Amino acid sequence: MRHANIVFAVLLLATAIAMIWIAAGFDTAASVGSTMPDSNVFPIFMMLIVVLGSVLLVVRGLFETQESRLFEDGFAAVRVIGLLALLPVALIAWEHLGFLAMSAGFGLACAILLAVRSWWIYAIAIVFGPMAGLVFEVGLGVQL
Repeated sequence: MRHANIVFAVLLLATAIAMIWIAAGFDTAASVGSTMPDSNVFPIFMMLIVVLGSVLLVVRGLFETQESRLFEDGFAAVRVIGLLALLPVALIAWEHLGFLAMSAGFGLACAILLAVRSWWIYAIAIVFGPMAGLVFEVGLGVQL
């Protein structure tokens, strides 16, 4: 398990570095005389957080002494596979239903797969995605 974590963290680190390289090539607001922050600031900042987390995972994996099981029970494996299967479904739903409907459904599906027991967490899962989408669309002018 320890080796799998290290390999995953290294792959995630390489992906984040590639994404930073791609984002560094984005057009900058300064090139058209805008006072807005450059369009690559947010993606680079987010990928730097991923880089930091990946490095911490590698370090943690190198100093971890005991091996652990990948899944404690069968339902844990179903959760992981279910969440993985939700990603292409969410992409298709986004294309056909739009971001707001997809994000509400995705939040609900994730809460169901994770076997959440509190009703208010379901409510948050349904409302959070559309609210974040509205912030991006209305507040930041990002077309989703």
